[in-house]
Amino acid sequence: PALMAYGREGEECRRCKTSLERVVLSGRSAFYCPRCQPVARAQ
Repeated sequence: PALMAYGREGEECRRCKTSLERVVLSGRSAFYCPRCQPVARAQ
């Protein structure tokens, strides 16, 4: 489902219960779970 993390910084991820985080990219906010959506490695 879309928008499972949007606007929920600091709240628990509905999937794994990890605290959701927020980053600002080019002046826009992105919300994510650092456990369910890890940073991709450069190839």
